[in-house]
Amino acid sequence: MVKYEDIKQKDAFHLTHGSHGFIKALLWLLYFIAILIAALHAFRKPEYNWDMLPYMALTIKIEHQDVDLIHKETYRIAKENMPSAAYEMLVDSSIPYRKKMYENPSEFYKQLPFYSVKPFYIGLVYLANKSGIPLPSATVFPSALSFVLIGILLLYCLQLYLQLYNAIIFSFLIMITAPMLHVAGISTPDGISALIMMSAMYFVVVKPRLWPLVALLLLSIFTRLDNVIACFAIVSLLALSRKSVLTINRKQYLIILLLLLLGYITVAMSASAYGWSLFYYTHFFRYLNLSHEYHAGFSLKEYLQVLYSHVIAGLYYSNMVVCLLLIGLISLRKQGMKINDLSFDQQFACCILGVIAVRTILYPDISDRFYAPFYLIIYILFIRRYAGLVAFSANKD
Repeated sequence: MVKYEDIKQKDAFHLTHGSHGFIKALLWLLYFIAILIAALHAFRKPEYNWDMLPYMALTIKIEHQDVDLIHKETYRIAKENMPSAAYEMLVDSSIPYRKKMYENPSEFYKQLPFYSVKPFYIGLVYLANKSGIPLPSATVFPSALSFVLIGILLLYCLQLYLQLYNAIIFSFLIMITAPMLHVAGISTPDGISALIMMSAMYFVVVKPRLWPLVALLLLSIFTRLDNVIACFAIVSLLALSRKSVLTINRKQYLIILLLLLLGYITVAMSASAYGWSLFYYTHFFRYLNLSHEYHAGFSLKEYLQVLYSHVIAGLYYSNMVVCLLLIGLISLRKQGMKINDLSFDQQFACCILGVIAVRTILYPDISDRFYAPFYLIIYILFIRRYAGLVAFSANKD
């Protein structure tokens, strides 16, 4: 098989001379403009999901503490800055949960600990709002911005393994898939979380660097608390694997785990202000709900029913099946399947599979927005593994 490293060196020689350097810059510019247009469209026409309201409330709460005032200002600002049809959907009286949240400030306030454990995202929303962006739009701004930055990072990674025009085609097709476009236009931390987690994994599989990785893993916990699952898995893999270029000794492993634990506790403290446990999930699991219905608890049978129904629905409506298929193709071997015989890319793909499984068990909701960073890194690993075939096909003449 032709080595894509040799082809990339040949491409680099040509593209850095004369008109080829200009063409390379022009292709990058056209790609950037294309994803910027997609991001601007998502920003100007967001999905107006209900989560926008509690994130607005938490942004208001930075400067005001009165429960009734927070509730009143949240709905007032939403009404003044959103299309009437979108606002009416968020206060739809035919949906009991939304009707109760609209009419009862104290019940609305009880929902905030579910959202308060994303302080980095809330901080970005606050800064965007202070810069002059209306608060509802400010909740979307981090997602739209992350979409652009993800697109740039994705192309940068793929052009290491493919000719530039092939990398642009693959990158653009990935960026316009439904999961990525969805993440670009919603008022959740999933866009910025995808950017941070993808950047962290870049320092594992593309350009191994320990402390940039650790810094990004910590930041990911401040973006989504459940990222701690992936953080623990990635660090543990690096500590155990003999195939990784980036290795972690026992002392470093313990220090990093301590840092991750401190980050987790620091973020979870934001929910303790509402009477929740310092470790957050001890309360979260008691009120596990996927339909915005607040329950005092649930039985194992009820949990299994929810797990089954949501996994089946998730596999049907999400891109998870494609992700699992690519993981399988990355992990294919002609000989046995002993874990020690796998390459690091294969081990990392299996690690991601484990993270997906654990997260699904703990919170049985397979939605693309939760798994976008894993989709992206799996695309990169898959293309890297089979890039030699693509490169050979493009250069055989």
